[in-house]
Amino acid sequence: MVGERGDAIALPYAHMAENTHANNTVTSTLDSLPRELQEVALDYADVYDLGGAAVACRDLREVVEDVLSRARASRGRGASPPDADTVGPVFRVHRPARVPAGGLRFISVATHSFHTLALTASGEVYSFGHGGCGQLGHGDQESSATPRRVDALAGAFVVAVSCGQQHSLALTDRGAPYAFGSGFGGKTGLGDQRSRSLPRRVAGIPEPVAVLTAGAHHSLAATTSGAVYAFGSNVHLQLGLPERGDAYAPRRVDALDGRVVQLSGGEHHSLAVDAAGACYSWGAGEGRERTSVMVGGFLGHRSLDDAARPRRVEGLAGVRAVACAAGALHSLVLSDAGDVYSFGHGGGGRLGHGDSAMRWVPERVAALAGVAAIAAGDAHSACALRDGTVFTWGCGRALGLPADAMTLVDLPTSWASAGNHEWAPGDEDRRWVADAPTPLPLEP
Repeated sequence: MVGERGDAIALPYAHMAENTHANNTVTSTLDSLPRELQEVALDYADVYDLGGAAVACRDLREVVEDVLSRARASRGRGASPPDADTVGPVFRVHRPARVPAGGLRFISVATHSFHTLALTASGEVYSFGHGGCGQLGHGDQESSATPRRVDALAGAFVVAVSCGQQHSLALTDRGAPYAFGSGFGGKTGLGDQRSRSLPRRVAGIPEPVAVLTAGAHHSLAATTSGAVYAFGSNVHLQLGLPERGDAYAPRRVDALDGRVVQLSGGEHHSLAVDAAGACYSWGAGEGRERTSVMVGGFLGHRSLDDAARPRRVEGLAGVRAVACAAGALHSLVLSDAGDVYSFGHGGGGRLGHGDSAMRWVPERVAALAGVAAIAAGDAHSACALRDGTVFTWGCGRALGLPADAMTLVDLPTSWASAGNHEWAPGDEDRRWVADAPTPLPLEP
C-alpha cells in the first residue's frame, strides 16, 4: 500500500514470534534463576525473546505475562508513537502510520509476523523488522527498525516479493526465484533446513517463474506455462504432494493440470486460481484455534478431511476467480466482477458476514463490491476497492481501526502455539472485533 509521496503505509502486525536457537540457551539459564531475577532479566528483553522464552519453557509463561503487564501499564511513558503499545524496545502500532521512505517510491509491500519487504518502482527490495533468521537479507541476523536496501539483490530487477514466517522470497523480471531466511522444513527450497541471511537463487524449476508466494511454513511457485512447484513443510499436505514429508527443493504439483495464474499459501493450506477462473484448494482440512478448538471449512469442500491433491472448490462454480488469499484458518477469493467470497473459520468476524459462524463453502461478502485486491491474515482480512478505499475486518488490533469502529468482546484467552514456535501473549488484542468490512482511515 502506497501513500501519495510513495511512502509505504505500515499496517499493524500480530505479536507473534518464531523461536530461534538462542532462545533455548537463554531459557534454560532463566529457568534456573529465582523469580525475582527472572523478572529483572526479562524486563530488558524484547517481544521476540519474550515469545521464545514462553514457548520453550511453560514455567516462564507467568513471569513473561507479568513483564508484559507492567510494560502495558507504563505505555504512557517514553516516546512511543500514538496509538501504540510499548513492550521493551518494540512498538506495537494499532493504527496505520507512514513509514519514512526517504523519497523512494514503493509499489508493493509484503509482510508476515515480524518482518516486511517493500519493493520500489526501480526493482529494488527494502526490508525491515525482525531479522533473527536472516529473513531481512542483509548478511546477518540483526533486526532493523527502518527500511534497508537488500544489496545482494541490487543487480537484479525484482518484480514481486513475499514473506512467510521468518523467510522471504523475491522474483526477478527474468523469472528467477530467490529465497532467504529460515529454512525450517525446507521452505526456502535451497536443499536443506539451514537459514540463509543473504538471498540465494532457488534451483530446480526448469522454466521461468511467473508467480512466487510464501505460506507460513511452505512456498509455492507457478511458471510462465502455468505449472506449479512447491517446497517446504508438507506435514499438513499443503504442498499438494501425495505423501506427507518435507520437500527441501521444489517439486512439481502434478495434480494441477490447468494453467495456474494465482497462488496463495496459508498456515497449513494452499489456494490456486487457473487461467479459466477456477479455484483449487488443498492441505489441512481442519486446524486448532488458539483456544484449542478444532475448526475447518477453509478448503471449501464441506469437509474436515485433509486434501492431499488440489481439488476444485465447487461452491464457486459459475464464479470466475481472479485472485485468492489463504489466511491461517480462512480463505478469500476475488471474482472478476469485484465480489469477495469467504469461507472457513469465522471466529472474530474474519469472514466479514457480521457474525463469527464457520462457513463450509464460499459465501459472498454482501458488504463489498468493486474490490480490486484481497489479503487474509491470521485472524483478520483486508481488501482494497478500485477507488483506493481500504477495508479491514476480523479481530485484533492489526485491523488498524480506531477503537470506536470496533466492539470489545469477551474472548477466552490462552497461551497457545500455532504449531511452529508461534506465541501470542494472552491474545488480549483479539477482544477487539469488527465482524463486517470497515473503511480504514489512512492519512493523506
